[in-house]
Amino acid sequence: MSRPAAHAAPSPRAAARRAGAAAAVAALAALAGCLDGPLAPGELDRPIIGGRVAVGDPAVVGLRMCVTGGGCSICSGTLVGRQSVLTASHCIDGNVEAGEPEGVGVFFGTSLDGEGTWIAADAIALHRYYDPQTLDFDIAMVHLAEPAPADIDPVVVSDRPLAGDDVGLDIRMVGFGETALGAGDAGTKRTVDSELRSVADRHIFVGTTEYNTCKGDSGGPTFSDLGDGEVQIGVTSRSRGCEENSVKMRVDVFTGDLIWPWIDRFEGPCALDGTCVEDCPRSPDPDCDPCLWDGTCAEGCAAPDWDCPLGGMVGESCAGAGQCEFGICQEGLDDPRVLYCSRACDPDGPAVCLDGMVCDDPDGAGARCLWPGPTPGALGSSCALAADCRSGLCEAGTCVEPCDEVAGGVCPAPLECRPSEVAAIDVCGPAIADPGGCGCRSGGGGGPAGALVLLALVLLARRAAGGAARG
Repeated sequence: MSRPAAHAAPSPRAAARRAGAAAAVAALAALAGCLDGPLAPGELDRPIIGGRVAVGDPAVVGLRMCVTGGGCSICSGTLVGRQSVLTASHCIDGNVEAGEPEGVGVFFGTSLDGEGTWIAADAIALHRYYDPQTLDFDIAMVHLAEPAPADIDPVVVSDRPLAGDDVGLDIRMVGFGETALGAGDAGTKRTVDSELRSVADRHIFVGTTEYNTCKGDSGGPTFSDLGDGEVQIGVTSRSRGCEENSVKMRVDVFTGDLIWPWIDRFEGPCALDGTCVEDCPRSPDPDCDPCLWDGTCAEGCAAPDWDCPLGGMVGESCAGAGQCEFGICQEGLDDPRVLYCSRACDPDGPAVCLDGMVCDDPDGAGARCLWPGPTPGALGSSCALAADCRSGLCEAGTCVEPCDEVAGGVCPAPLECRPSEVAAIDVCGPAIADPGGCGCRSGGGGGPAGALVLLALVLLARRAAGGAARG
């Protein structure tokens, strides 16, 4: 059976994100004081606290990731198909960067140092939108080079949407992590009972200080009985110092775009084998549509083709729709010259827009993520550098524009046209308090001349103040 590439080459933006993430993770490790040497993949999360050795749960596996020159680390995972394991993206991120799935080994057994079965990975895939800086979309798949032991059945992954009514559900967490932060005893499978504390769009929050997951449990499962027996509802992502409210990725959110397509492309009637099967029971046959996850990048797809390089994400600048992941290059509502990537959204659905954005349809073109204004980079928006502004002019943390270039031709109130503080021109920007206290401003005296008038007023004011002091 032919197999698609494990993962597309990272985009420059993704590489930059991962470089920033590596620095951030190293800083966290130094603050925690719990790691020796460089942080290896999978070491951001913490093993089971307050639990017991799990002699059952044969489908819960240990993962050992080894990167050339970077050492090895331990994570956890779950067998969800005969040759498919579900885990966390940050566990195998370094292996994807190196392009060597051979560095990932999967263990079936109770203790990594005891009896059991090791199977090598031959393909790995992070979620397309995994962000190593925020650890959002922290979910991934591993393909085994050979089927799991015949006496081990895959777990049932729940696709029932979780909601606020599920808060308080009894849960059970399993993993190969430590029993306390810094205990150094990771490598034995343990389980602990707790409860579901809250539900978010892509995450659930669980655990207390006494009963929780810890370092080494990353990628391991959270189970619950939703009415028909125990099923997997979460994947361990992260916790801050093994404290309460550890973060799990909701598996129901990812069954349709990652978990089912990954399993079904390798096994079952709709596998990627060169034959198109139309009536697939769970996910479409990638042999039937070039836009599906088949190892080749197709153009003009209605939805992003996961085989193509990642496009611009929501809020990132663009020059056309083809540069954006979701095919929308949006004009700023306050300045059509400022363009940013957007995506369709549902005002009553899951949050897919950035903080500060709104999901709205102001022109009948469909609801999408919008900056209500000022649009980042446009007149009046906040800035730290000149490059943050479309005009290239940043004054005191605010983007300003030459008065004769303002969108619409008129400097809008409460902004005013006045001499620039960073260039020899008049700009539209926030009013500057008059140092002379006369309550008047030049309406645009024109660059250097206006600046000289302002300087003269300042000198006169200082001289007058000095005379009053001496008197």
